[in-house]
Formats: sequence, structure tokens, C-alpha cells
Amino acid sequence: MGQIESTELGYECSGVVSKIGASVQSLAVGDRVMANWDGIFGTYVRVPEFTACKIPDDMSFDTAASIPVAYGTAYHSLKAARVSKEDTVLIHASTGALGQALIMMCQNVGARILATVGTSEKKTFLMTQFGIPEEQIFYSRDSSFKQGIMRATDGRGVDVIFNSLSSELQRVTWECIAPFGRFIELGKRDFVVNSRLEQAQFRNNVTFVGLDYAHMNLTSAKYSQEAFHGYMDLIRSGTLKAPQPITTYGLSDIEKAFRTMAKGEHIGKLVIMGKEGEQAKVSTVNNRLADSC
Repeated sequence: MGQIESTELGYECSGVVSKIGASVQSLAVGDRVMANWDGIFGTYVRVPEFTACKIPDDMSFDTAASIPVAYGTAYHSLKAARVSKEDTVLIHASTGALGQALIMMCQNVGARILATVGTSEKKTFLMTQFGIPEEQIFYSRDSSFKQGIMRATDGRGVDVIFNSLSSELQRVTWECIAPFGRFIELGKRDFVVNSRLEQAQFRNNVTFVGLDYAHMNLTSAKYSQEAFHGYMDLIRSGTLKAPQPITTYGLSDIEKAFRTMAKGEHIGKLVIMGKEGEQAKVSTVNNRLADSC
């Protein structure tokens, strides 16, 4: 959508290891893995060992590809927010893959969840899939959610906010934080445009954390491996599940997938899978690229 500068396409994938470097110890040729790294839309991708993780034998590749970024982000977000069962938590964009991961992890801790959605369909999804009461779900397309949140918390505000709204709606969300609350900023747009945020809330001993999992993963093996171990154990035990639904598109339908995502109306995760014989559009940046294509 042109809101965030990017030089690579794709950041998470799944597949079979076809070759390993001489110093790789945790993976072998033939292993089924998922991974997160820049520029993974390709027939073959090369990633550092610490960014890949084995997947269960019964996990499909489209399911595996839907997990790394959302669940890695959710894992480190809960750690940064120090979520406990005494907390009331606000989750924006709650029916996406990240939102669902946050809901499941917070429910596992025992926290009370308030959520926002953009459509009535998404509201019904939260009620039926996660058992969140209707009076704890609010509309995210305008600032009306603030009134509902303050009403649901008797005017106190929420202890933990996982925010993905930007601009004015980020500012309104900031006004919903309770004393000693923790605000976890998960959207990148306000980082890029260098938005301003009122400082008065800090008088109430609140914490503001900017969390960019892609940056964490690219700069530190520790954070990547910690996330894999943290959420994969919960997935294997059945405590966490993959986001639902997972909608799969072929490479020839990649434009349709991006347009669907841009509308912000889908639930769950969109996944691209290459199929034999497919054709995809190619953008020629220069003559050398055109020749190579």
C-alpha cells in the first residue's frame, strides 16, 4: 500500500531443507521447516540456521507458513507486557493471525480480553471461536471504541494494550491505558512517519514499548530461537492453534491475495503456494533483470 518502505518481498515461509552449510547443527537435508527472513518469495531461499525451525510431521506447509511472524511477535509482546491473570488486555485487529495468537496466549495466562474488530462478521468470529463476550468487543474503524473500553473497565482503562492502529486512532488508544499500564506498539507506520505522542500519560507510571519482530529476528539469533521454543511447545501441546482460517492462493493469484489483504476484510491468514505450471507476473526493473527473467 506504499505506507512502509520495503526492498524485499515476503518474510515467512515453509518448505524442505535441500542443502545446509558446513556449520549447521540443528537441521539436516530433508527436514520439514518453517522460517522467517527477508525476501522469501522464491523457489529456493537461503536463510540463517537460527531463523528456521522444524515443524511437526502432521503440520501442513500452508499452516507452517502462517505461523512464524504472528506467533513470534505475540510471544515477545506478552513477555514485554508482563501479562498476568489480573490484567485486562486490549487487542486491536484481533481476528488476524497476530490478533488470534495474542488472544490465545492471553487466554492461556488467564487475562481478561477486550478486542476490536472492523466488521460484524469478525465480531461473530471472536464470540464463537474464542468465547469473548459481545460486550467486550468494540468497533475499530473510528474512535468510538474508547467509550466502550472505558465503560467496560469502570473508567480505569486497560492494563495492557497491543496496538496496531495508527495516526489518530493510535492516539485515542493511548488514552485508554490504565495507571501502571503497558502499551505495546506493533504497527510500523507511526515509526516510519515519526508520529508524536502526548507525554502526559507517563505521569501514571505507564510503559510504552515499540516492538518490531522482524528487526529483532534480523539482528539477534537469541530472540528468534527463544520465540520458536516458546510458542512451538504450546502448539505441539495443543494449547495454541494455527490462525483460522488459512486461505491459500497460487502464484498466479498473488495480485488477488494482496488486494484482499489491502481491504482489511479477511480473517486469519493469507498464504501463497507455488503450483506446478503456474505463471506469475514479473516486473522488470532494468534490462539485466529482464534478461534474467
